[in-house]
Amino acid sequence: MQIIVIIFFVIILFIILLLSLSNGEDQKRIAGKEGELQAKKILNHYLNENDLLLNNVNISIHGRNTELDYVVINNNGIFIFEVKNFSGKLVGNEDDQYWNKYKISRGNKEYIKEIRNPIKQLKREIYLLKEYLKYYGVDLWIEGYVLFVNMNSPVESEYTINDQSEIDDILHLRRNQALTKNQIEKIISILK
Repeated sequence: MQIIVIIFFVIILFIILLLSLSNGEDQKRIAGKEGELQAKKILNHYLNENDLLLNNVNISIHGRNTELDYVVINNNGIFIFEVKNFSGKLVGNEDDQYWNKYKISRGNKEYIKEIRNPIKQLKREIYLLKEYLKYYGVDLWIEGYVLFVNMNSPVESEYTINDQSEIDDILHLRRNQALTKNQIEKIISILK
């Protein structure tokens, strides 16, 4: 009888452990989705009628896969927006492989978590999208930015948006290239 009770408690502890681990992942996923919804509102605020906003664009090239949070296509170019919804204080440099996220828990305890550098992630996405489009005969410059919805980037970089009002300038004032209607239609057909 004691063995049955012990096995029962071990099973209960195992279930509790699994639930606590999956709850952390669920919270991370929820925060990511909330950040993407906030980013969509922010981006939509700055879009013109000729701008096309695509989200969750999946690409696979040379055995490498990625999902692009948002891609804007207009006559000024192709723009990737990698969305980050980090709470707490971020510490890191543009070239670091990892950054540290400092956060205070509800119990007033500070904890540190190591996160992948989102600028490095973005640079990989730019490269993969460029290669993907090139595979289909479209060889164009691609702009990319990390959009921190909480505006808590630890670095000033050409790849980070530290003020939402920069988005309008990025999309409509910078002219690295002018895309034709045919190019835009081809890009859309490739990415959709």
